[in-house]
Amino acid sequence: MQALFDAVTESGRDVGICLDGDADRFGACDSHGCFVDCHRLFAVLLKHLTTYRGLTGDVVRTVSTTRALDKLCANRGIRLIETPIGFKYICDLMLQGDVMIGGEESGGIGIKGHLPERDGVVMGLLILEAMAAASKRLEDLIDDVFTEVGPHEYTRNDMHPDPAAMPAINAGLKDFAEATFAGHSVNEIVRKDGTRLDFTDGSWLLLRPSGTEPVVRVYAEAPTMEQATQLVAAGVSFVNAFGAAD
Repeated sequence: MQALFDAVTESGRDVGICLDGDADRFGACDSHGCFVDCHRLFAVLLKHLTTYRGLTGDVVRTVSTTRALDKLCANRGIRLIETPIGFKYICDLMLQGDVMIGGEESGGIGIKGHLPERDGVVMGLLILEAMAAASKRLEDLIDDVFTEVGPHEYTRNDMHPDPAAMPAINAGLKDFAEATFAGHSVNEIVRKDGTRLDFTDGSWLLLRPSGTEPVVRVYAEAPTMEQATQLVAAGVSFVNAFGAAD
């Protein structure tokens, strides 16, 4: 995405939007050429759809997607549904019930009244609509979200362990039942897709081994990037204890 970042800053534009090869996922950067992840884009879209368009319905997110959505929904009396990773789970709910918006951490989002599927083109246009409706740049819309729900910083690390270590890694994650991890008190352990540790301070760490390849994806969200990075590092160390990783 560096070409997009450079083009935005060099031309003095307000925002940059890009799509993946089949245009079902999208990404963005702000007027400073800084990457904006899908967690923030999802939150901006949710706030726009409820305040400007007046849409109603459930909100669906995967286990690896920001809890800022939970707080936005709670403030608006909207039901939030959590699914395993994969848009197929969101699609099923969109076909069965009244879903306003559903999305996942990897950049795929779908909305009510369109297709029960991801559409990066429409989501990019809605981001532009949100900016126009509020007469604000994307970074200002993100600030508005965080003013309402507090700071949420996210990071991840994709590990590539020795394939021989995967059974031990899977078993270790399945058996984990400690009350603390990396100095944080565990409020709940969620195993809808991988093993996610939800901490009492609102931060979380997800360790998700692939079922098809020797990969373990480690995700974390916390009030500060420093804390999120520390959680991911602790997760990486935990996985490494079962076998060397690349």
